[in-house]
Amino acid sequence: MADPKPLVSIGLPVYNGERYLGDALASLLSQTLADLEIVVSDNASIDATASIVHAYAERDARVKYHRNPSNVGAICNFNRTFELAAGKYFKWHACDDLCAPTYLEKCVATLEEDPSAVLCQSRTLLIDDRGEALSFDAELQLFADRKGILANPPDPHFADSNDPVIRFCEALPYTRTCQHVMAVMRADVMRKLGLMAMYYGSDRAFLIRMAMHGRFREVPETLFFNRIHEGNSRSIARTKGRYVWGGAPAWISSFHLVNGYLDISRSVLHADMSPGAKMRCLGFAVRRVVGARIGRQPGAHTDQTSRIPAESKLMGVRSDAVAVERGKKA
Repeated sequence: MADPKPLVSIGLPVYNGERYLGDALASLLSQTLADLEIVVSDNASIDATASIVHAYAERDARVKYHRNPSNVGAICNFNRTFELAAGKYFKWHACDDLCAPTYLEKCVATLEEDPSAVLCQSRTLLIDDRGEALSFDAELQLFADRKGILANPPDPHFADSNDPVIRFCEALPYTRTCQHVMAVMRADVMRKLGLMAMYYGSDRAFLIRMAMHGRFREVPETLFFNRIHEGNSRSIARTKGRYVWGGAPAWISSFHLVNGYLDISRSVLHADMSPGAKMRCLGFAVRRVVGARIGRQPGAHTDQTSRIPAESKLMGVRSDAVAVERGKKA
């Protein structure tokens, strides 16, 4: 008799994650929602990752370990965890992040109550390598740890409109920190829309596809803790090619912007929306790209506050988008 499918599958891709992996697994296994599986995909680690996971798997059968024979790149490894999962709901979880015990219970309850929602995330706290909250630099409008590593504020609550065009207009500019890629999602929707493509930054296009398909919901409590440290910030910026495959040359990352534009455009064209709605989404995207390019020209005026997804800026974009759509429908 086959094992019953879990309600939630957690995909944990990891490469040389020994420093924080034990804490991440412990936080997931302490969830008040116990009907889960943790699918660990080890991307050919050469540290103690395997022994740490095996130790947890021996104590708890919900932990399942898989190892790639060679490093297949971060994106492929993320997608691999989903391919191995069996749950109704799915969540990616980084090997250095943490969740409060009620995180899954409250996110799943929100999705069960709202069939129009495709994912649910709680409020997020950025923490450093020691688990301490990052301080906010009011002048830079960025969070910073004691070593000077800077991070954008977490994405605010957005993309909860019933209108897919408004959700697109909100998701396009404000997915760069991508905390929502670690949300609890409907696995059938992920399967239908497709996972992350093989280029750096494809998580952004993935989230935009999800936003066009359904609403994003938020649990109004801080239950997710996103760790910012040397291993997942500065080093990543220098090794974008490794997201594609383990042995990718450095120059491959230069194509990620072009790939992103094409991926988002294809996503709009294939979305379940009317032709008019698709044209409005594409028009908004073109204006964003042109505006960004003009802003980078020497001598061009630049709005310094546009560097971050501050809630006040988000509300302005949302109001503009709503006004445009209402004007078209009037």
